[in-house]
Amino acid sequence: MAAVAGLLAAQLPLADLNAQALPGQTYADLTASGHQKLANKLSKTLEVRSNPDSGDVQSLLARWDRETGGPASGYDYLAVTRLWLKAGQAAEAELALRHAEDEGAPAGLLLLDQARLGFMVHEPVIAAAAYWKGCLDANQPSTVEYWLDIEALATPPENEYWDRLLTLPPGERDLCGALDRFWNERAAASLVARDTRLAQHYSRLRVARRTFLRRSGKKGPTFSTRLGRPAKTIFDDRGLIYLRMGEPDRRTSFGGAVGIDAHVVSAECYQPNESWAYYYPDGTRMYHFSTFGGTDDWWLLENLGDVYACGNPDASTVGGGVAVLTPINSSRSFVSGRYAYLVLKDLYISRGGLDPRYEQIAYMMRYDGGLGGSGLATGGQSALAVERELSEEQAWLWADASFAVDSVPERPNIDPQLRMLVE
Repeated sequence: MAAVAGLLAAQLPLADLNAQALPGQTYADLTASGHQKLANKLSKTLEVRSNPDSGDVQSLLARWDRETGGPASGYDYLAVTRLWLKAGQAAEAELALRHAEDEGAPAGLLLLDQARLGFMVHEPVIAAAAYWKGCLDANQPSTVEYWLDIEALATPPENEYWDRLLTLPPGERDLCGALDRFWNERAAASLVARDTRLAQHYSRLRVARRTFLRRSGKKGPTFSTRLGRPAKTIFDDRGLIYLRMGEPDRRTSFGGAVGIDAHVVSAECYQPNESWAYYYPDGTRMYHFSTFGGTDDWWLLENLGDVYACGNPDASTVGGGVAVLTPINSSRSFVSGRYAYLVLKDLYISRGGLDPRYEQIAYMMRYDGGLGGSGLATGGQSALAVERELSEEQAWLWADASFAVDSVPERPNIDPQLRMLVE
């Protein structure tokens, strides 16, 4: 612990803190002694989405003192450490961690929290030393916490491996060996040292925990689930991609039609959407996200055009007049290729700056006369071409999503315009 002394004296910004949970032993001890409400309050305050300030923590600790005499065990002081970290008070967190060590907190948990603190205050050498020492002494709770910190990076085979590892008796469990293989694979793919990749992960984890947390309690079947997305991770798909691939090289969104047809198709017909582009030496990796009509969680799309939520644009002209098509009057289905000029062209043009392939798709959606003289539809041959382009786009997105979700999608920190030469 002495090696960490002084590193945490400066105040950390609240937004830059890792979210931790209440140690299970503290919860069990408080519950067994008849203080269920206090246990629940501590657990809720340390829940990943909570945002306590210094006053909240001081009030909670004062209540703990009144009701039970205050924290006593090493587990209790680990809880206090995590409360202060969530409140952004690094000096108080360091002091509590010292008490946790003095009161005999398990070495695995103690060292893992020391590692997290070291990564937060940008001392990666000290942090990595604690991380690798802690895995040698990990008990079941700390083994689980080591896993939860990396779960969002795991491939489907790694998920299965860790499920088996967590069920083994401590004496048969090689946690350090498993972690070493896990991080060395990612470091080699990124052309960096193992501990450099580890520090990068904890930096990304802080961003993801304040930006890309899931808000809804449940998640139904989605594109990423079918590819092997970790089922229980606390992040939505933007968080999943961010943790694995880092900040995108470019991103953009589309808020609705801006051309001459905006009077026919309302901006309400487009669900919230965002696209991320990553430039690799062998080409662009594209990821499109939408809330699918929700307000918080963002999930991967199989086609960018899936964000269009209304029906047949022809329905807005029935009766001789022109009405604005919105989700309220969109019950009729339509063939996307036929009406692409009206409902998808501007959407796809908006992604042309990320990937020129989207300019090509938008070109195929050009207006060329319409069917039956209505003036509202893309011509027959173009409609078929559009359908082929959208099918091809789906194949790109499947490949890119598979690369991100069921592989180790690392990328060397090099100029994406340069070719890698392997001798």
